[in-house]
Amino acid sequence: MENKAFCSSKDHSEINAISYCQKCEIYMCNKCEKIHLEICKNHIPYGLNKDSKNTFTGLCKINNHSSKLIFFCKDHNQLCCGLCITKIKGEGYGQHTDCNLCFIKDIKDEKKSKLDENIKKLEELSQIIDKSINELKNIFEKINKSKEDIKINIQKTFTTIRNKINEREDELLKEVDKIYDDTFFTEDIVKKGEKLPKRIKESIQQGNLINNEWNENKYELNYLLNDCITIENNMKEIDIINGSITKYNNTKSEIKYNSEKGLNELLDIIKNFGEIIFGNLPKISDKFSISQNPLIINPNNNYTQQKVTMDPYPLKESEKKIYHIIGYNAWDSIRIYNDYESFKSQNYSELKLPIKGYGSNWAIFKNNLYFCVDISGKKIVKINLKTNKLEIEKEIKDNAGDSGQWGGYNTIIFVSNPQSIYIIYQSNNGNKLVIRELNPDSLEIIKSWETDAKTKKSYGALFMIGNILFGIDKYNASPTKIIYKYNLDKNQSNDINMNFQNIGGYDTSLHYCYNTGKLWTINNGKFYSYDIEL
Repeated sequence: MENKAFCSSKDHSEINAISYCQKCEIYMCNKCEKIHLEICKNHIPYGLNKDSKNTFTGLCKINNHSSKLIFFCKDHNQLCCGLCITKIKGEGYGQHTDCNLCFIKDIKDEKKSKLDENIKKLEELSQIIDKSINELKNIFEKINKSKEDIKINIQKTFTTIRNKINEREDELLKEVDKIYDDTFFTEDIVKKGEKLPKRIKESIQQGNLINNEWNENKYELNYLLNDCITIENNMKEIDIINGSITKYNNTKSEIKYNSEKGLNELLDIIKNFGEIIFGNLPKISDKFSISQNPLIINPNNNYTQQKVTMDPYPLKESEKKIYHIIGYNAWDSIRIYNDYESFKSQNYSELKLPIKGYGSNWAIFKNNLYFCVDISGKKIVKINLKTNKLEIEKEIKDNAGDSGQWGGYNTIIFVSNPQSIYIIYQSNNGNKLVIRELNPDSLEIIKSWETDAKTKKSYGALFMIGNILFGIDKYNASPTKIIYKYNLDKNQSNDINMNFQNIGGYDTSLHYCYNTGKLWTINNGKFYSYDIEL
């Protein structure tokens, strides 16, 4: 809402002010400003903006104090008046009473020095600002082009789908016409039938006339024969009509349209069709290696089995949290840290979950928590961490229930990356180690891989980086080795032999953190972060 100031002159008090003189502490209309400039030539009036709240007048505008700004709050880097620092707080007074205060004259030299420093920085920035702005414009153009290209591709795809649907509709409609026309009769027969009664009556009259005059030789023979042929053709059309009626009455097969065939499957496909992929997956090169000297943090607890991770989905900075669950048996809460420093100092908020979980190989994806809710690992769930509500539960029927080397109810290993969520477990169908990509919303399996890996107990831990699955030899050995590698893109496996320090000697939650580009784990109550070279 526009905040208008009016002229301070009593004669012009209803006229909008256009300027303000700080020395005289008056608002002026156009006429008063001209007089003021003639009388007070050394006074510099401030022109008023449309919103006079943004015009500096030298008076405090907080809660309409309207007192002169003669104090400075160092804590808030803000000018304030006597009412701002009064000892009596409340009703809009005393907001800065407890702050670090001084008179504005005492901060003058410091601000002058800061001004000189800022001018110097601005002069330096002015040399490169044009380049920066041009770079910003180029980046914005690239972003816009990328966005428009994606939109165009989406539109092309759905146009193709719509065209195919229209083509299928036309095919079915033509098929209906053909079946009905071939099975029964066409509209032409009905139209001809409507004319037949009149033609039959005429034919009878004509036939009787021909009979009476056949031997009298009044008409040419060809004339008489033509009438006979006409009557014969009328008889044929009558036979066609009667045949069509008989054909319809004798047709026992009912013609129907089965709209249910494949409809639900098609609607499900349409509902989940297409995907906006946000975030890149790292590529593993032949130089892949893991550092031997990880960063070590002690989270100040004595639990061996626990996990610390982050959401790999590209979120806003304010949503990038660190998540921490302690234990593996019937845990029911999750610690949430705002950042890495908060984790190191153990400054967290704790969320009580609506259902208990099992295992230490849970995962986070798009602000949702995925985990097992029973010892066997047959049931998995998704909890929305924003609402703290259980959104869906799903049964994994072919899970063989193998918890791996150390047990801990880790029959299912949950893995998330910037694009999707996966589960890894041993199937009871041939005891194969399988990888399933899940629909993050419905938990339906959308893609599967059957590896040639040994049983789950053959590996101390399993983790994924991008589309590569790795298996380590022993969870409780330090050092140990990474002995297995499976490429999901190529459906190809390799036995490898790579050293892994596994400091602490009791790994229960080894995984790749996409936010930091490091391997994270907790061993014997201590947090380890390993640098890796991809």
